[in-house]
Amino acid sequence: QLWSTPAGEAGRAYLRERCLSEEVARRFLLGFSPPGWDNLGAHLRQQGADPADVQAAGLVLQGQRGGTYDAFRFRLMFPIVGLDGKVRGFGARKLDPEDHGGKYINSAQGAVFDKGELLYGLDQARAAVQRTGRTVLVEGYFDVLGLVSAGIEGVVAGCGTALTEGHAR
Repeated sequence: QLWSTPAGEAGRAYLRERCLSEEVARRFLLGFSPPGWDNLGAHLRQQGADPADVQAAGLVLQGQRGGTYDAFRFRLMFPIVGLDGKVRGFGARKLDPEDHGGKYINSAQGAVFDKGELLYGLDQARAAVQRTGRTVLVEGYFDVLGLVSAGIEGVVAGCGTALTEGHAR
């Protein structure tokens, strides 16, 4: 959605505003969730995904009137990748200034996504950390991306939480 749709221009514009290159954004698999309440849910239903699994993963939320709605709407998406190379969850930065929700939201805490155990960018930083024996811990997603853009490797960030023993491990 970020690179291939007209709606993704909002995300591309935000990346330009933050002086982040397409190369780094693609390296870290950044994406875009378009505005709307049922884009992802409808797509996953078409693909035959089990609605219970989609809801358990926190990709859709239960509505007050019985249906579900997309958890991430009109946001720049940051996949949180485990050391096994699999996406474990998402961080998402709002793009709509009229959105009264949090500036950043994360996937729901669960069996696959534990923000007290995962570090953003560790999959990308792993080789540099092993080579140098050093890790640079920063506050947020764009801090990681900015330092990597400047040629500094081995950079990781927490997923919107304080440093935990799990992160240190």
